[in-house]
Amino acid sequence: MPTFLDKLTAKWNEGKFVCIGLDNSDFEFNRNIIDQTFDLVATYKPNSAFYEEKGAQGYYSIY
Repeated sequence: MPTFLDKLTAKWNEGKFVCIGLDNSDFEFNRNIIDQTFDLVATYKPNSAFYEEKGAQGYYSIY
């Protein structure tokens, strides 16, 4: 099974170096961003502060 670093290296080899921050805890909003950019970027990074402000439910929604 490929590790995260293996997957990231594969994206770099495709010329994809951008990481998009997901700064909103709304699932549909983030899903739309991912759907529109998945073929353009290397990875995504949820900003935990936006999820943690929703309490336990927001925290666990990251996973």
